[in-house]
Amino acid sequence: PFVQPPVLRPTRTDATTDYYRIVQRPFVGQILPGVATPLWGYNGVVPGPTIKVRRNRRTVVRQVNQLPPTHPALGYIPWTSTHLHVER
Repeated sequence: PFVQPPVLRPTRTDATTDYYRIVQRPFVGQILPGVATPLWGYNGVVPGPTIKVRRNRRTVVRQVNQLPPTHPALGYIPWTSTHLHVER
């Protein structure tokens, strides 16, 4: 079953802006219960966390890429495509 991603809390907030930090990194997770699977994700989860923002408020998201320069098993250079899914 689908597990809803966690809601990310801002790392900092000021009068006009909420700041978030997401780290892309390898981790070991479970796709099948009880089976450890090497994965690449965001803050240790796949799919990445949910960011809930307030209307008319600035939001800054810093993406930190801590993925290896080449895939450890397959040898290719990894590319990422960070993108948003908007719910209204």
